[in-house]
Amino acid sequence: MKKFSGDMGPVLLEPWGSWHRRSEGHPRLQRLVMWLGRRLQPRQLEMDAARFAEDPFADVWEPETLAQVRELLGRVATVAAAVETPLYLFWGTLLGHVREGRILQWDDDVDLALFAPEQAPALTAALQATGLQVVKFNSILKVFDPAWPSTAGKEWGFPFIDIFVFQPGATSGPWDAPPFDMALLLPGRPVTFEGAELREPEQPLALLDQHYPGWRSKERTTWWNHREERQMRIIAVRGIRTDANGRKLE
Repeated sequence: MKKFSGDMGPVLLEPWGSWHRRSEGHPRLQRLVMWLGRRLQPRQLEMDAARFAEDPFADVWEPETLAQVRELLGRVATVAAAVETPLYLFWGTLLGHVREGRILQWDDDVDLALFAPEQAPALTAALQATGLQVVKFNSILKVFDPAWPSTAGKEWGFPFIDIFVFQPGATSGPWDAPPFDMALLLPGRPVTFEGAELREPEQPLALLDQHYPGWRSKERTTWWNHREERQMRIIAVRGIRTDANGRKLE
């Protein structure tokens, strides 16, 4: 197996990757987890999928699936605009928008957010009226084209778009209420992302600083394989440079 080049940065097998993520915001603890992980985990990395055979940051989107998810995103955005339901770029999709102006090439996922939960039924009905399928998974609406292959035995197909329907002020679960001050989120502004007209939060850089500490100087591979709906056993991290707006510099 090809070994990684030294400039890729530290690579952690699970459970070290999970513990490293959980210690975000606690630099000393995070350094200790990294130190222990790099010494106690197996020397020879066992890759979790073919995409990690040589480069964990390799593009996971085939041209066909990338075209499909872009088409899907455009359809969802068009429907949302028609029913006057603002959808916001969120989570890793917002990170990709700010840092690279696109879907992150190693993240097989697209996340949007809806902060007006009372509009979710009308949006769902309108999406279904266009031939798309919507599956409610906890507080998330999973939107996909039913003609596409199913995802690892789940009720939805791949690629799909997750719409997080947030209930401001909710306390029943971690995905129900937006985990940020609403001043960082609303009102936001229109943006074009992958050809679709959507919105970005009011203060996207502050939101990313809070949720992804260090995102301006390092990038890491995803911890979840959405195509197979399972956790990845390794997390790869490497240093990067960004400008004042958070855009990645080559």
